[in-house]
Amino acid sequence: MEAVPVSKGKTDKKKRRQKKSRQWLVAARVRAREHLQEETRSLFASVGKKVSFVGTSGPKLSARILELAEPYKDLTETDEAIRMLIDTAVLAWNIAIKPEDEHPAEIEETLKCLRAPDAKTLADGREILAAMVRRKLKLFPSDRRFVVNHQLTMGAENANLRVVALQLPPGC
Repeated sequence: MEAVPVSKGKTDKKKRRQKKSRQWLVAARVRAREHLQEETRSLFASVGKKVSFVGTSGPKLSARILELAEPYKDLTETDEAIRMLIDTAVLAWNIAIKPEDEHPAEIEETLKCLRAPDAKTLADGREILAAMVRRKLKLFPSDRRFVVNHQLTMGAENANLRVVALQLPPGC
């Protein structure tokens, strides 16, 4: 079998296109991070606080929240349902950081704000939120980061979650 020569120009052009795509993706991620940080700065400024951002080492909180929501992803058929699931996982994460005896009251307070359309939906929400709180405590018992803000973007193949969090000191 005879080898077919490939034009070097086509290969170079493809590599340039791939490089440009990678650069665009990196720039888009930076813009999204900066947008989320600016949104968070505005949130804190509205209560008279100034905020600065520092990088952290260790496991990504966004990955942990996605893992927390994993058992429920089969219940989501639309992008909006996925957003609601991630929002619920974030709420559960933050409730789980509080003292355990406060969890039931925090869950009820959260459910009041969600305005469920009927009693069954409210009961389902309560059950899912409580299960996610228990799951967070089981999977990540020592992770005390408190989610201040998050942003979910939907891609063609997957969801991308960005999180801004505070590291809470022990006993807080």
